[in-house]
Amino acid sequence: TGCSSLSEARQTLTAWLAEHQVPCLMQQRVRISRDLRITYIGGEIIHGYWRVKAAVDDLSTGTGMGGSSLDFRIPHAELAPFVREFAARTGIDIGGMDIAFPEEGSPVVFEVSPIFDLNPEPPAEWAERPYREYKQTGDYLRRRAEAYAKCAQQIVEYALQRRQ
Repeated sequence: TGCSSLSEARQTLTAWLAEHQVPCLMQQRVRISRDLRITYIGGEIIHGYWRVKAAVDDLSTGTGMGGSSLDFRIPHAELAPFVREFAARTGIDIGGMDIAFPEEGSPVVFEVSPIFDLNPEPPAEWAERPYREYKQTGDYLRRRAEAYAKCAQQIVEYALQRRQ
């Protein structure tokens, strides 16, 4: 259930924070129809996809919920300078980055995490179906394991290069 007004949302949030007494990071709701997941090592993009939501009002951004589909055609050349600069400026040289493109305004980086999921690109026949359904297949598990093995190799190679 949602709050019907900003005032009701504030009251609900205030009550929740008073009850739970935990630190909390809040962000403004941004209306998006898709967001971008970029995985990078040493500032270089190794994996990425658009999460395309079934509806703008869907609040979920994960691939296991809702009816989102994934589009693995990302603009590598356009994104590469931003990712390199981000990694250099922050010192976060390995991570998964979520970037939203709101209906209004500039792109927003929602999250950068050293813990990321490498959702593999599905076969062509799955391209238009909800990705959560593909995640239930043996093909998904096989491709995901292959993606993690390749990523682990790239991380080790990157670490060895940095030692030299």
